[in-house]
Amino acid sequence: ETWFQALDLITKQPRIELEVIVAASFASPLLRFTGKYGVLLAARSETGKNKSTAIDVGNAVWGNPKRIKGTNVSSLKAMMNQSAKTQNLPLYWDDVKNKKMMNDVCDYADTQSEGVQGQKMTSKQTEAETGEWESLLIVGSNESVTDAILKRTSTNAASLVRVFEFDVRDPKDTDSGRISDAVADPLKHSLQYNYGQMGAVYAQWLGSDPEGIQKIVSAYHQQFIDAVKMQHEERYWASLCAILYAGAWCANKIGANFHLDQIWTFLVEL
Repeated sequence: ETWFQALDLITKQPRIELEVIVAASFASPLLRFTGKYGVLLAARSETGKNKSTAIDVGNAVWGNPKRIKGTNVSSLKAMMNQSAKTQNLPLYWDDVKNKKMMNDVCDYADTQSEGVQGQKMTSKQTEAETGEWESLLIVGSNESVTDAILKRTSTNAASLVRVFEFDVRDPKDTDSGRISDAVADPLKHSLQYNYGQMGAVYAQWLGSDPEGIQKIVSAYHQQFIDAVKMQHEERYWASLCAILYAGAWCANKIGANFHLDQIWTFLVEL
């Protein structure tokens, strides 16, 4: 119930891009049905546009949003290790706003789609266990991830096609669903003590009919490909958009209130 109340902070606003950030938490376990190992979703805006709120609500589906999200003191190796441990669950990296962090994100984008950590040796000269994943990395940043990749090299098309980026628009005081910080902040804080329950329900629901879920993802995948007349280089973006919509659809089946038609339109028009 606490998570549903927190979701209302997002869905009662007319800012569908925030819903997409939350929906990514439900989308990540579905990525394996597309045959892709990793895609990066980047949400860009100046500080104070509610990206962090959406990231916390998304994180609280599976764990404590304070402890499990990447921050400005998180290292690249730590983030990759977390992906390897959780495998199919989303990884959120918030508040990316300096050159070092952006370089780390770009490095992650270079390797994420491989779905596996690099091979290494232990101190005893034996091969260390190699972690793997099939999941999404969701980045909340002040600057463009795609611009940062282009600045590193203008020929790095392999990384660019694996990054799907959009802007989070500024809220207006007159927007519906806007509430005061005095109400919103305590509710967001409560997610640190009420978390993981939605993920438990979702995991049980997915596990009850994996073949049926795969058919749903495949159907939306094809519908999205047809809707945007996908080119080959857009295949990662199409897979991501399909599971973002499918994740929101699945979440609504267990009580969420995502605006599905608006999410579809938003993703197609991007």
